[in-house]
Amino acid sequence: MRAATAIVLAWLAVAPQLGAASAIGSLELLGLATIPPGTRFADAEVGGLSGITYDPQRDRYYAISDDSGYRSQSRFYTLKIDLRSGPPEVAIDGVAIFTDRKGRVFEEGVIDGEGIALTPRRTLLISSEGYVERGVPPSIREVDLDGREIRRYRIPRRWLPKKRRPQGVRHNQAFESLAALPGGRGFVTATENALFQDGPETDVGQGSRTRISRFNSRSGKLEASFVYEVEPVHAPPTPDDGFRTNGLVELLALGDTTLLALERSFSLGVGNSIRLFLISTAGADDVRRIASLERIGDVEPVSKRLLIDLADLDLELDNVEGMTFGPTLADGRRSLILVSDDNFSSRQTTQLFAFAVEAGATPPPAIQGREHRSPLEGRWLAEVRGVVTAVDREGGRPGFWIQDPAGDGDEATSDGLFVSAAGLERTVGVGDLVAAGGRVVESGRPGELPVTRLVAHRLEVSARGTPLPAAVRLGPGGHRVPATVDDDGLASFDPETDAIDFYESLEGMRVEIGSATVSGPTTGFGTLTLAIDGGAGARTARGGLLLTADDPNAERLTIDGSLTGGAPEVEVGQRLAAPLAGVLDYAFGGYRLLATHEPHFTAAPSPAARGGATAAAPGRFTVATYNVWNLDPTDAPERFSALGGQLAAARPDLVALQEIQDDSGPLDDGAVAATATLAKLVEAVRAQGGPSYAFAQIDPENNADGGAPGGNIRVAFLYDRARVSLVTSGSKLGADNPRRLFESSPAFRADAATGFEATRKPLAAEFELDGRRIVAINVHLKSKRGDDAVFGARQPPEPRTEPQRAAQAGELGGFAGSLMASDPEALLLVLGDFNEHEFRPPMRLLAESGLINLVERVAQPERYTYNFEGNSQAIDHILVSPALAELCSAVEILHLNADYPSSRRSSDHDAVLARFEIALR
Repeated sequence: MRAATAIVLAWLAVAPQLGAASAIGSLELLGLATIPPGTRFADAEVGGLSGITYDPQRDRYYAISDDSGYRSQSRFYTLKIDLRSGPPEVAIDGVAIFTDRKGRVFEEGVIDGEGIALTPRRTLLISSEGYVERGVPPSIREVDLDGREIRRYRIPRRWLPKKRRPQGVRHNQAFESLAALPGGRGFVTATENALFQDGPETDVGQGSRTRISRFNSRSGKLEASFVYEVEPVHAPPTPDDGFRTNGLVELLALGDTTLLALERSFSLGVGNSIRLFLISTAGADDVRRIASLERIGDVEPVSKRLLIDLADLDLELDNVEGMTFGPTLADGRRSLILVSDDNFSSRQTTQLFAFAVEAGATPPPAIQGREHRSPLEGRWLAEVRGVVTAVDREGGRPGFWIQDPAGDGDEATSDGLFVSAAGLERTVGVGDLVAAGGRVVESGRPGELPVTRLVAHRLEVSARGTPLPAAVRLGPGGHRVPATVDDDGLASFDPETDAIDFYESLEGMRVEIGSATVSGPTTGFGTLTLAIDGGAGARTARGGLLLTADDPNAERLTIDGSLTGGAPEVEVGQRLAAPLAGVLDYAFGGYRLLATHEPHFTAAPSPAARGGATAAAPGRFTVATYNVWNLDPTDAPERFSALGGQLAAARPDLVALQEIQDDSGPLDDGAVAATATLAKLVEAVRAQGGPSYAFAQIDPENNADGGAPGGNIRVAFLYDRARVSLVTSGSKLGADNPRRLFESSPAFRADAATGFEATRKPLAAEFELDGRRIVAINVHLKSKRGDDAVFGARQPPEPRTEPQRAAQAGELGGFAGSLMASDPEALLLVLGDFNEHEFRPPMRLLAESGLINLVERVAQPERYTYNFEGNSQAIDHILVSPALAELCSAVEILHLNADYPSSRRSSDHDAVLARFEIALR
């Protein structure tokens, strides 16, 4: 995407402050190989591999064993590691025994091999920890490829242990690391922890100051020494006094002053932590002439940046101690090998990790790529630069968004990126220019698209107050949102034609909406939905978007107010009064704009006409269906009052209610009766001048009908006792009136064979009005929870819950069909919350049984009872027999709730009302 020239120039002006492109720009794990414990080669156990180096001339690796002669002779192995197929394939190719200049095998304990490095002369440098407790000093030697000693380097006295007082190296913490510098100019080595005179060793909450020392290869003299601050032990051991340690165990030179440093931490009962740092000795103080670091003041240490933490791999890590570069891979990247020392333990394994390494900083567009998953997923990136465009300090996933001010010029790749910061977000603000290091991951719940993010472990701020990149405008005057969500099953990435790809190309970027209408009112989660102008979707009478069979309305965009303290209270039909900017994100199965300032809207449209009140008349029958949203006695009195007022105004003779909870509400206490819930609603209607209703319902089994655990939602009837009576004898339904239907049907009960869930059982009842009998079946079918999201990971979305509703519709259609077959003049109602649209197969199945859906007589702009994510849709219906359909004089949907914010709703559904003139027959 394009960015303002001024911002690009500002970025270029401060970029040098972030340092030149790193020699290690990214690392990707290629695979892991193991050498099982107990493996033998040349009559000796293979183990203790503490260091490794690569010989490009032979395409072989030399791995030193820390067997100091107590199991077998001190030695190193030749390994063949094949990386051509990705994961490493390891074979032991040979072994060499260390000998002195006369070819004699060293005595036990003399060489405790830890480090190994190939020199340009094709000789090997090896380091030994010695055995301090037995008086064997540490050493550094040069040997040939057969293991014969060529030279032994003199170790400065301050490293050597003394018997009378603590000085020099600690036992088992001497020259673990060793690296040859480029060009054969020298080598560097370091002890795991501080020398005795330099300070304490590591512990939980306590680091250690060791020395990285550079030696001249020809003279053998110490040329410089730098303080390296080893990190504290990564975790407390179990028990608290158990063994724990952390140490600098390997170095690998990238240049004369730039190196990789490997730290290995271990805590008993917890395990190992392995971290790789990029370090530089440039600018560090030379302390070679300082006898004790504890006796001096501040000293400038080696600078270090965390590159990777192998804990990210979620593997059981062993005692990794060796590291080397390998050959260049087929794709041009260089290989890096890490190896672990198994301590010759049957409970440990020799691990060989293979990584691909690439140089240079990585911009956000390269991370995002032209697809829904990052092409760099799983890689550790040393440096990602960008300007902070938004910060989330309080949300469920704290972090911030960055955007590349220059961009890559490709409108199919997003220039933005979300950075998970683990507390680092508190150090940055909008307008900061930053460089972050971390690992690229894709996160998301099952069925959702992944969100690309950088899980950062390092952050640097180079400038503050930088102007932000220009926001990409959507709608008129900007980019049109494609009308099609996806037309190829996500097989190709087409932002020009597929909305799901279009939004992905903006993920994490600044976006602005200039002209839009509220299509989804404010929810209790602080969100609302806008219909971006320019779309071709069908509109409701209030200006919302109407869901139709062939249009899921791709121009919808959820507005999330979490960054600004919440969303304003708005209704469907209100319009943006000024452009709204934010960062584009994805969550809960859909794209959303995280607003970075408070949106402003025009005034709400006039309330919809709320008809339905009709004077009672002989032979006139009015019926309603209403889902009352988990109603129970603990709900606020205001909610009961609102529901009571609505029913009092509409005055239906018969009401089919759904989502009536038991008398203890969501408390899972075994209660199933709902007498108190219904009585409280009946009283609320009567108190506002409505009919004096009686109710009819049958308690379900505890927790057997779905819904919130303990709530025991069910369907129920209210009927006006002054006009309607419940048939007490001779009912078409048999001896039981009312009657729960299909209690043993697998379409309504939990069924492992089909994967169906337990749902509400339909309630059938026969009523009498003015001598005419009407059978009503109150339904609440399986919910859509579990269906693929419109913008989900599966395209086209699969309505995975629809087969159960189809099975339920089949049962209902069969029952209704038999009633109508036995009496073609039967007055039959099948009404309620079908959780299904009038154009979907389950509703067509009911139509095939002979039932007629009266909701389809409602004008399309008014045909909705529910609003889901900005899509107005009809899922509550009144179906009738042909005989009753002929008597229908009016049907309307009372838009009491769906268009309004959750704080002003009495339910999340609208009621459907139908009037019949049964005196005509």
